[in-house]
Amino acid sequence: MKRLFAVISLCLIPALTLAQNNYHDPEYLKVPSVSTYSQTVTGDLDQDGDTDLVAFGASVFLFRNLGDGTFETDSSGNTLPERIFQLNIGDGYIQSGALEDVNGDGVKDIIASTSGQTAGTRNIYLLLNTGAGRFWGPIKLETGLSQSTNSFSAASVVTADFNGDGFVDIAAGFSFLGKTVVFLNGGTAGIAPFLPAVTYDTPVGGAGLSVIRNYPEETLSIISSNQNGPISNILVGSADGSFTVEELVVGSKTRDTASLDLGYYNFMLFTSAERSELLIAVRIANALYGPFPFGANFGASIKDVQTTDVDGDQLPDILLSQPWVGTGVDRVIVMTSSQGYAREELTFKDTYQFCSGDLNGDGKQDIVAGSWNGTSGPINRDVLGIAFSASN
Repeated sequence: MKRLFAVISLCLIPALTLAQNNYHDPEYLKVPSVSTYSQTVTGDLDQDGDTDLVAFGASVFLFRNLGDGTFETDSSGNTLPERIFQLNIGDGYIQSGALEDVNGDGVKDIIASTSGQTAGTRNIYLLLNTGAGRFWGPIKLETGLSQSTNSFSAASVVTADFNGDGFVDIAAGFSFLGKTVVFLNGGTAGIAPFLPAVTYDTPVGGAGLSVIRNYPEETLSIISSNQNGPISNILVGSADGSFTVEELVVGSKTRDTASLDLGYYNFMLFTSAERSELLIAVRIANALYGPFPFGANFGASIKDVQTTDVDGDQLPDILLSQPWVGTGVDRVIVMTSSQGYAREELTFKDTYQFCSGDLNGDGKQDIVAGSWNGTSGPINRDVLGIAFSASN
């Protein structure tokens, strides 16, 4: 417990902004205009050793890496992504996705969750990788959920082995419907037969999901954000992959969540929808400690939060997006554990969504940020920028 309070006390020390020397200024790809674009993720899909980009929207696009962080272009310099999958009219669009090996064949497959602003069913689609970046499918996992009104419904997908059988399971949150759906993997290599959906009631407005490891039980739970109220949820996991829904009194509306796993305690991070703060809390023996502000006020609203090791020291670092700083001035904030979670602010043209991955093969995580949302006033939102890690 002394270690816990020592860590929490560090969180209350205002974080300082670092000189921007860990990342180069963003380089921008010329990308085709695609409406309702929502997310990018990274992974080596064609087994050539290079990290590719996958973009989700009305379609799934694959940017094949040429090996140095560049991608195939036409004679005009426009990047040429490959359309992998396109939704039917009326199915909404793909709000969230992930890359995981769901059938145990050693290559990453594509998982896509539908959502949207129109009425219709909301399902998960699997695109199984043949091994060379070509895909079978799609396989539709039916959630049993439908949206009857034309209201915006965000979605979030997380993956983990919830029942410890060695196969990747899937959970998806649907904000407008107030539901989180879990698909357990049937565990047959090469086929990916998922069991029927199990649905849990979570807050309306709770789309941001993250997976957290429970210590000392070593089971997995799911955290859900809540943009509509101060109470979020935790789906407390059992060894068989079932969950019990409990309330988390965060004290603020929250946009997104992430897990900060330090190996002895697993902290929960929340981005506040009401204040320019990142909140941190920890749950021990069914008791919640926190949340506390993590560092100083960020000066502008924070949207998304992710944790990953960006500097290669085997400890989780924190990435945040600030898409509303000003016209044409959006940020990704990098907080590295090796530097006491002090901040480095990367300025992009747009940070509606972001991800990270080693795109140029130098062993460090590069930051990808941007949006394909058409044009909003004077702001061209068809941008995709890459801030490469500085090798110094």
